[in-house]
Formats: sequence, C-alpha cells, structure tokens
Amino acid sequence: MPNFVVKVTLSNGDLLSPMTVACESETAAIALARSQPFIEAGSQIDAKTVRGDVMKRAFGVQDDGKIVVRSDWLWSPDGEPVPPAE
Repeated sequence: MPNFVVKVTLSNGDLLSPMTVACESETAAIALARSQPFIEAGSQIDAKTVRGDVMKRAFGVQDDGKIVVRSDWLWSPDGEPVPPAE
C-alpha cells in the first residue's frame, strides 16, 4: 500500500501539522484528509508519496486507510516535513 505525507494549508495561510496516510492513491489520501472534522472547508490539501520502507522504519506499520497527525513534526521553509530529531 502506498504511503503519503499530507500538507494542509488553512484558508488564512496557517499550516496544520503534517499527517501520514497509507492508502491506495494520492487522490484517496487527499479525500481522507478532507473528510477529517478539523479540516476547514476551503483548505488547500496536498499529498506527496513517501517510500514505504521509510514510513515503516520511522513509525512501524500504519494501518491502511488511516490518517495520523504527526504533531511532533514541523514544516521546513521549503515545504518539506521535518520529523523530530532522534
């Protein structure tokens, strides 16, 4: 199952914490994020593929069709998710 990191930009320009998703496509990852009650209408949602081995090494196995908010991650100035330092 493909893995994605999802970036949500609220209508006021604020970024939510990065989210990870294991699902069948980028479109499905965006739809799953959009369905969350804390995502406001009009938010910009982008998804980027993450290698499965990288996801598994960082978090273990994530259930298919589940979204996990990574509140300990940040966004770098160039828009890439930054996991916490080990």
